[in-house]
Amino acid sequence: MSVDGSTTSDLPDLADPGQEPLAPPRRLHLVRIFGWQSAIAACLMAASVASGRGSPGGIAAGSAVLAASLVLQAWATQAALGRRRRPAVAFSLFSLKLAMLMGVAAYGLYRAAIPPMSFAAGATTLLVAIVIDTCYEDAASSRARG
Repeated sequence: MSVDGSTTSDLPDLADPGQEPLAPPRRLHLVRIFGWQSAIAACLMAASVASGRGSPGGIAAGSAVLAASLVLQAWATQAALGRRRRPAVAFSLFSLKLAMLMGVAAYGLYRAAIPPMSFAAGATTLLVAIVIDTCYEDAASSRARG
């Protein structure tokens, strides 16, 4: 319940009038997503080694940082919106996530130890993995229905 006594079912629907109500948001399947991400990052690192271009370490670092960021985001969201709401824990996890990302940026910018394009390629593996997992889930559910 909120401060004014309303529950989530009392909230107005944000869809346009005359259209179907909005679907609930999908849950991310972190284990499957990290499996896809690992496979994509391994392929990128192998291509980097085979071509002699880029940095396998930078790809791995980008992939790991974004994976850690997603885990912290999921934990913080669960702490903020879960059954047992713990705003202090959620704030701490969001702060830790921000500190981690700023620390990587500061280290990478001042030391130039992380190749930026390889890091960016590794970071995009998470986004591609989420898209692949979503498309795979949609295809599997449509095969089950039809």
